[in-house]
Amino acid sequence: MTDNDEMLEILGISNTTPQQKRPRMRSKESVNPLSAAIATERVRLGYTQKELSERVGIGFETMRRIEQGNQKVQIGLYFKVMEFLGLVVSSTRKSEAYSK
Repeated sequence: MTDNDEMLEILGISNTTPQQKRPRMRSKESVNPLSAAIATERVRLGYTQKELSERVGIGFETMRRIEQGNQKVQIGLYFKVMEFLGLVVSSTRKSEAYSK
């Protein structure tokens, strides 16, 4: 299990199929687990950022910023992309997540 997989597990983010392929990510991008999950699932499903942004109904620059973990992007747009990709977020207390 990679650090990214562990972080996704801690955050309760999952998808219905195993991850097969991972996007290249700079260190800044991999800090945000939501961004990492979105980028990983996008690549696994075979979408480019442009294709995904068009399908979700957001601008390409917004999609790029989401995958970069830009904190100025509205959280609702992260969730909109995640919903399209079939990703689920669940809430866990930090102390519970780290005690597993």
